[in-house]
Amino acid sequence: MKGKLSAAVAGLVCALTLGVAPALAGGNDSPVGPVQSLTQSQTATNSVSQDAQAEATSLNLAPNIALGNQGDTTQSSGSTANATAANTNDSSQSNGQTQAAGQSGSQGQNQSQSQTASNTVDQSAQANATAINVSPNIAVLNDGNTTQSSGASANAGATNSNRSTQVNDQSQDARQGDTHPGCGCSPDGSDNHPSSVKQSQDAQNTIDQTAKAHATSVNVAPNVAIGNRGDTTQSSGSSATANASNWNRSTQGNWQSQNAGSQGGGQKTDQSQTAGNSIDQSATAKSTSVNAAPNVAVLNGQRDGCGCDDRWGGTKQSSGSSSTANASNWNNSAQGNWQSQKAGSQGDGRGSKLDQSQTASNAVTQSADSSSTSKNWSPNVAFGNQGDTTQSSGSTANANAANGNRSTQGNEQSQVAGWCKQEARCEPPQCREERRCGEPCCS
Repeated sequence: MKGKLSAAVAGLVCALTLGVAPALAGGNDSPVGPVQSLTQSQTATNSVSQDAQAEATSLNLAPNIALGNQGDTTQSSGSTANATAANTNDSSQSNGQTQAAGQSGSQGQNQSQSQTASNTVDQSAQANATAINVSPNIAVLNDGNTTQSSGASANAGATNSNRSTQVNDQSQDARQGDTHPGCGCSPDGSDNHPSSVKQSQDAQNTIDQTAKAHATSVNVAPNVAIGNRGDTTQSSGSSATANASNWNRSTQGNWQSQNAGSQGGGQKTDQSQTAGNSIDQSATAKSTSVNAAPNVAVLNGQRDGCGCDDRWGGTKQSSGSSSTANASNWNNSAQGNWQSQKAGSQGDGRGSKLDQSQTASNAVTQSADSSSTSKNWSPNVAFGNQGDTTQSSGSTANANAANGNRSTQGNEQSQVAGWCKQEARCEPPQCREERRCGEPCCS
């Protein structure tokens, strides 16, 4: 069964080769042409470069001071910074090269095709957010309730989104036909017209994504309440959030195909491919939150001087710091390198040589780095106050790093070679000297 399949493949390639000659012939009486030489080369580059940077800085240096006021006192100080950097790419990049050549005659054919091609997508997003609050809240000898709050928050987001198609395509079709049935034989009686076909491809597809997000929040604004009547509520806080993400859904491919046919012996066919597909994703998120704003309440909540109100004022103090950092990479891509070679030779088969080589690589590299730091150096101090006293202090840090990959990678190489033997045909010297196409062999 295997032998029959091989014979069938060889016969198919031989038939393809034999069919080339009549199509290429200019006529039965055409003279034998000279050696045909064709050279084609291409150096092509497609590139997309995106760079997005966002920086936000917020600084609060304005204090709030309330002294000897009637009624309720409310004070707040804050600082907020938001920075967002984003790149979006939905592109198609391709480098195509096609060569088709045919020759009819008994002379050789030299055909060369080379391609050096690259497609590149480079995305860089960087976001920095900094918030600093150094604005104190001070309330002294006020009547009524006293409410004080101070805070700082920073948010930074960096995102790269890519949905692209990258293709390097190279095809070569070279076929040679011998149109004279008897003349054109070599001295030993066999057709032998050397044919050389060379094809080479050096192709690269690259996607590089870098996302960095840094968020820093610092609160050093104290809340101070002294000698106030009524309830006293104090809060201080700091929060920082950093998000860095890369998203890629791309198709990368390098295709190379070669069809070569020769009617006669001495065919040499070379095909080589060096191809690479690479995706590199790097996400870094750093978040830092520092709260160093103390809450101080002294001698608050005294009784009503007229004795009408026997209620004692309460004191509530809270301080906190929170930090969140998220770094993520997501990849859903298809990568492939394909190489196909079909070659057929009709003749005695002597001197035919087929070479095919492929060096191919597919790579996906993902790096996610997330760090979160939260520090609360904000004491709650309550001294000599009337009524209930409630104090709370906390610090929270969250860091998340994730890589997600759902890709398809493939390297394919195929080669089909067939040889069809012809019986040796002898011809008188005068016929070989004329070397005219279409003339019958002398008897």
